[in-house]
Amino acid sequence: MEQNKDAYRQKVEAEVNELNARIDLLKSKAEKAEAEAKIGYSQQTFKLKEKRDELKEKLENLKEASGDAWKDMKAGIDKAVTDLKTALEVAETRFK
Repeated sequence: MEQNKDAYRQKVEAEVNELNARIDLLKSKAEKAEAEAKIGYSQQTFKLKEKRDELKEKLENLKEASGDAWKDMKAGIDKAVTDLKTALEVAETRFK
């Protein structure tokens, strides 16, 4: 059971790392953008970072979960990953 939890946590952490790289790319674009676009980029990256931080907090809580309790947390973590991915996709589309 613990092995399943660790495998799940590692999978989500890998997704978070990929999403972090995409957020950093948007941040880089924001730094190069014109003033008005820069504001939009900054707002979007701030929101993305908030979602990412919430997800990281959920992952930290997952590490502490014992027994089958982690299964109860899985749905919330999956939703947080989906929310972050969706927000990132919207931001990437908006700022192409």
